[in-house]
Amino acid sequence: MIRIYLLCVSLSLVACTTKDKGTREVTLTDSAESSTSRLVPEPDIIERLRAQKATIEEYQGNHEESISFFVRLKDNEAPVAISPDEMPEMYKEMYSVLKDSTGNTLLVSQNPFSESGDWFITLTHYFDKQEKTFVTQRQTNFFNSICTEGMAYETQTDFYSGDLQIITKDYRLADSNNNELQKDSCQLAYNFAMKTFANAAEFKKVNQLP
Repeated sequence: MIRIYLLCVSLSLVACTTKDKGTREVTLTDSAESSTSRLVPEPDIIERLRAQKATIEEYQGNHEESISFFVRLKDNEAPVAISPDEMPEMYKEMYSVLKDSTGNTLLVSQNPFSESGDWFITLTHYFDKQEKTFVTQRQTNFFNSICTEGMAYETQTDFYSGDLQIITKDYRLADSNNNELQKDSCQLAYNFAMKTFANAAEFKKVNQLP
């Protein structure tokens, strides 16, 4: 059975502009330096990136029409556009592309095909207003983990600075009831590697997306 997970995007992202790791641009208002800019430490950069990610994800229920789907049927073939109800029974990979009303790409998800149905993997890039990657996330749902009778849900989320350096990582492994599982007690047989792309244009070029 084919399962499609639609990820969500919000048009309004957090306003501050990241210049480099741990800094933000601000405008001074005192008379000596009126209308000039300087860089000051941004201690809450992680909170800002989390809020930016959450804002994107908030878009799902209201803007599913903004998601475009593509499937790669065979190795080395360019993906072709499809509608969700036209999903073929077998394919190599599926891609979901989310854009805002101006055409900027905000999120791209990649799903390799599981012939056995024992696992479902989503590899997602989140992009800022300049279409630069600020978060990547790998979600793996799978059976045969030996640490739970049902399906296990593994999520690895990486947050990046403006120069694509990892700032922090989140990791969670849970069962179908959202109870935390111990990684050392589980068999993680579907540990697919995820390649990180610097921006949306690079992702699309390598994966042959329009």
